Amino acid sequence: MLSANVEKYVLPVHAYFDGTRDALCAFLLLKSPAFTERFLGSADWEGLVSHIFKRVAECVLHKRTIVPLQMRTVQEAVESGAHSIAVLKGHYERCTTVTLKPGTELIGPPDADATLEATLVAGAGTVIVGLTLQLAGGAGIIVSGDAEIESCRILRNPAAGVIIDGEHRVVLTGNVIHGNRWSGLRIPGAGASIVMQRNVITGNGGYGIHVPTTKACDTAVCLRWISGELSGNVLG
Repeated sequence: MLSANVEKYVLPVHAYFDGTRDALCAFLLLKSPAFTERFLGSADWEGLVSHIFKRVAECVLHKRTIVPLQMRTVQEAVESGAHSIAVLKGHYERCTTVTLKPGTELIGPPDADATLEATLVAGAGTVIVGLTLQLAGGAGIIVSGDAEIESCRILRNPAAGVIIDGEHRVVLTGNVIHGNRWSGLRIPGAGASIVMQRNVITGNGGYGIHVPTTKACDTAVCLRWISGELSGNVLG
């Protein structure tokens, strides 16, 4: 019989690995850096493990907290104090707000097949890569500091897809922002500096990119649009 400590890590991985042997190997990767280094050095590495298994090993070497193998949810990982978090394929938080601490790195799988039904609040120095953010309680992402958002899908949220609130430098690369009830990208604050490359912003209920202005205070925003698609928005 497996010890309780082993079961803590082995049982959740059956959704990602085939059989108990791979699950036990995943446990060893998580608990033994020496085993991980030897395993990665194997000449038969590509033939031994699946893509997801290789990713777990890489996360261990980079000291990333893995959701759901080590923490069940992104919120738990954030509350644990982790600053580098890897999210495996699956569905997580539903209709909640997850506030990322400054400097947090949140990395999903290459196909963005890790889905959060939550609003992410991204603080200074945050990096968000490869996540699907949909059906949240509000906007998909609220940016409250300098941040990088890459290869994410921000879909069907009941407010804007992304809100950039304040004088922040934000880099958006390779994202799909589609089907949100309000604008795809909303920039209500003055002084933001935004670089956008290879983004697709389509089919949102407001402008594709909305920079609101008032008589009292015009909004000054530096927006550098390098490449991408901006079409099919109701007001865009």
